[in-house]
Amino acid sequence: MAARKRWERLNPSPETVERILAALEWQIQDPNWCEERYIPHASTYLNQARWEDEAPRPRPDSRGHYPPCRTMTECNRKLEAEIDARKASVS
Repeated sequence: MAARKRWERLNPSPETVERILAALEWQIQDPNWCEERYIPHASTYLNQARWEDEAPRPRPDSRGHYPPCRTMTECNRKLEAEIDARKASVS
């Protein structure tokens, strides 16, 4: 009920609704949101304008690849490319 009242008071423009939906796309993938205790209540989300939060930057994987490798095959290809680039720069 509190969230509905806050939404009505907010009366978001179509652009704000789009920003909220875009933010929710990355926020629901945040590891913290996988734990229920870290998911903000809807009224808190609206009151704190959490859609304006900055998206976290992806971290390099354990081999220093950015963006992180999704598979070992991808990681091996990146390593081979790095080795080839180093060889070419030495020659």
